[in-house]
Amino acid sequence: MIHHLEQITPTGVYFTSLSFKKDEITIHATANTSTSLTLFTNNLKTSKYLSDVSITNLLRDVSGTGALKFQIVTSVKSSISGDETQP
Repeated sequence: MIHHLEQITPTGVYFTSLSFKKDEITIHATANTSTSLTLFTNNLKTSKYLSDVSITNLLRDVSGTGALKFQIVTSVKSSISGDETQP
């Protein structure tokens, strides 16, 4: 699954933490632009491995960079959550 996330993460999005809990993934990350965040969110929503993608926290960095700090929670689709051969 980590390899899949790496493949669908656009330039300008950087993970600060990643956690897995049963069939749920929580991603804390920073996006350089709102375009990068939108592309990443769309990539997650169209992933064949993930469902129920939601941004649960979004903050604009006020230090002048304009970066967006966010948290996304998503579910691993049940058809693959028990499959040890997943990407």
